[in-house]
Amino acid sequence: MVDAQLQRLGWDRQQEGLYLERCFGHPSRSRVTRYQDLVHYVRSLQQLDPGADPAEATVRPPRHQLLHNSDALLQRLGWPPSQGRTFLEQHFGLSSRQQLSDEQLQQFNLVLEQQLPAATEATAAA
Repeated sequence: MVDAQLQRLGWDRQQEGLYLERCFGHPSRSRVTRYQDLVHYVRSLQQLDPGADPAEATVRPPRHQLLHNSDALLQRLGWPPSQGRTFLEQHFGLSSRQQLSDEQLQQFNLVLEQQLPAATEATAAA
């Protein structure tokens, strides 16, 4: 599956290594050992256009990293789980981050980041 995507993109092993380094912090496919990461890698390759430059191609963080990022953002905001759930329901109409696609989870994190300045100002004013 990966080899077929690399062939479609026109990438050699060196180009794949460059993209892997950007995605996972190492240039070797053999070090992608978690099934979820491998699925993520294949999906990322599938979304690239043939001839894409691996040094500039879009790199999507793995799902576990997106969840970790949203955990950190919620903690920085000082929100209890109920407030995070309410915010998620208001903005995405869902009750759990697990129901979000990876793209929606990235968007959720961006929206949370936009809340940080207001939360910082509220904390400073208190």
